[in-house]
Amino acid sequence: MINKLQAFSQRANYTPTFQAKERVLMIEKPDVFERKLENTLEGFLKDNGMEIVAEKQRMLNPNELRIHYAHVADKSFYPQIEDYMTSGKSKLMIVEGEDIISKGTARKKTEAFRNIFAYNSMTKNLVHCSDSHESATEEINRFFPERKE
Repeated sequence: MINKLQAFSQRANYTPTFQAKERVLMIEKPDVFERKLENTLEGFLKDNGMEIVAEKQRMLNPNELRIHYAHVADKSFYPQIEDYMTSGKSKLMIVEGEDIISKGTARKKTEAFRNIFAYNSMTKNLVHCSDSHESATEEINRFFPERKE
């Protein structure tokens, strides 16, 4: 027996699409605060369909940064990253939106934001954003252990 939604879908050649709400970790880096851009960034996220569902501000320490940046911790430029990231407070945020990882939306939007406001791409680039489901889960669990994914 066909229900009404199935019948409508068949008649209208309509395929319902469901967009999954996904979460990423974003970090507002020290230059966001130094340059007083936090409201600008958070407005930019909202205007682009993303919602901050959890946040906390604090100083990041060298040990957690070495874990977070393990993929570049052995590179010659890593000490600059660590110095920069420990130079002031950061805001850690869980940001949610529809398909923001699979469509790359969060990444594209933060990169667009960086293109507008960042000093440079290597260190003073305003914001970190998870780039995959795996990294999002790992990073959220690292910085928000009380909200295990």
